[in-house]
Amino acid sequence: MKASLQRFFLSFSSSAVMSMVGVSSALASDIGGIPNVPGASSGDLRGAVTSVLNTVVNFLGLLMVVAIVVAGFRLVLSQGEEEAKEKAKKGIFYAIIGLVLVLLAKAIILFVTNAIN
Repeated sequence: MKASLQRFFLSFSSSAVMSMVGVSSALASDIGGIPNVPGASSGDLRGAVTSVLNTVVNFLGLLMVVAIVVAGFRLVLSQGEEEAKEKAKKGIFYAIIGLVLVLLAKAIILFVTNAIN
């Protein structure tokens, strides 16, 4: 029973993440004929680096949220086993710390980008 629940939650989480990938690529499709598209850089290295950094930070933020959800499922599925419960709590704690660090990195990127411009 426990293994089947874990497989269900893992497949649900992975399918939710994979469905987000399809949405982002659909939103990025080229519709053409629009000058000065926001976020598009015209050969500017700063714009390209900022865009890559923002993409990496956003992906890491999503990864931390998924880690929190997975650790939460592990906590629920620990069924009173103290060792598994403590391991899940540590996972949630470290994932929250990771999310805070990702948010701080995002703030630093925004600050530096605004200071340069």
